[in-house]
Amino acid sequence: MAYKKRATERRAVTLDIYITHKLEYSARWKTKDLSLHGALIDMAQDDLAPNCDVEAILVVGSCGREVRHHIAARIVRTGKNGVALRFGGYGNKTYTALTHLLYVKRTGLPTTSGMIAGQGG
Repeated sequence: MAYKKRATERRAVTLDIYITHKLEYSARWKTKDLSLHGALIDMAQDDLAPNCDVEAILVVGSCGREVRHHIAARIVRTGKNGVALRFGGYGNKTYTALTHLLYVKRTGLPTTSGMIAGQGG
């Protein structure tokens, strides 16, 4: 099997995430890892099938409060380790929050004041 390089690096990041599917399913889970293109969710593999379109709502702490980022996503894989999502398009605020979680907090680079709780510049 040929190795396929990921478009972006994934990191072990634990966040609350809501997964909703139509009006039939909605539950709160935890991320196991995260990238700019998707996430691995600590979720029962039988809840939703691959190729199912869902809405992922990432819950991120910002300025002492919860900020929810709504992202269109698709389930790409299910298994014993969890459920893998591929993100669709998202806005600038979500991109900034993801970039901060994945790269800035990890490297300790200076941040813009008030972007994420506890990381003022």
